[in-house]
Amino acid sequence: MNLDRNKKSSPMYYQIKEYIKEKIENGEYKVGDFLPSEINFKNEFNVSRATVTKALDELLKEGYISRERGRGTMVINSIPQTTFRNVLVQSENFLIKSLDDYDKDVHLLSVDKSSDYAEILKLNPSVELISIEIEVSYDKEKIGFFQSLISKSLNLPKNKYEIGLDLCDTLKKYNDINIIKKKDSIELVGCPKYLCDMFSVKETYYFVKTRRIYYDDKDNIVSYTISYIKPLHYKYFIELLR
Repeated sequence: MNLDRNKKSSPMYYQIKEYIKEKIENGEYKVGDFLPSEINFKNEFNVSRATVTKALDELLKEGYISRERGRGTMVINSIPQTTFRNVLVQSENFLIKSLDDYDKDVHLLSVDKSSDYAEILKLNPSVELISIEIEVSYDKEKIGFFQSLISKSLNLPKNKYEIGLDLCDTLKKYNDINIIKKKDSIELVGCPKYLCDMFSVKETYYFVKTRRIYYDDKDNIVSYTISYIKPLHYKYFIELLR
């Protein structure tokens, strides 16, 4: 496999992870097989060992492999494990990728007290910021709210409704930067008070909450996003035992 080394392509560790995962899922690497060593993968892809390690760590998190010092890396499953975290991620992806006819209301707001947010984005307090707020509706029902903070120096489309729910593609398209997506957290939470009226729910209604930071290839923070999404694709049942 030849990696796409274009600066706007997916990170190399991600490409390697997907390549190995495909071989596991199509049976080239069977359950019980040991994968080639990190050194072999390093030489095959002409990347650093750290890049290979990160790719394997991602496969470990997704439940495809186990790793044991002195033994190596073994394939333990050819079907993705459905963990609670995966269910939440899939709910978010369902909204972003599966609904073709959702409606959205987009607001671009100047952030008055940029110093309050400078620490989040690791920016000079004098840097002007924009808050991108997107309300998402489906079949006349509010189902999602996204709030993103970005530097005012970044380019956005003239038509604000061209801004996507996932900022990565939008920022790549209108700025000459290589963005690496990193999810800091994804969890199930009660509805915050300030959104209860928007969604017409009580605080006890659970939402998928995502905090996301985008980095460029120089490890600079490009944007900070918080989203609240109604769990459309799955039902959740939580029982508290005392």
